[in-house]
Amino acid sequence: MLRKKHFLSQEDLAELSKLDRKYISKLENDLSSSTLSTLYKLAAALGITFMELAQEIDEVE
Repeated sequence: MLRKKHFLSQEDLAELSKLDRKYISKLENDLSSSTLSTLYKLAAALGITFMELAQEIDEVE
């Protein structure tokens, strides 16, 4: 999981991305879908580009 590779808790990622922790949990458990805006926020919070995030997601699926 990309978040764990960066040694972040859901709470940490939520704070950095300005997203709700519960929403991040739902994304991680495939219980919700994301928007492009959300993906850009997550990439920025992780310190990676959108393309790097997309590649990581593609590798998981």
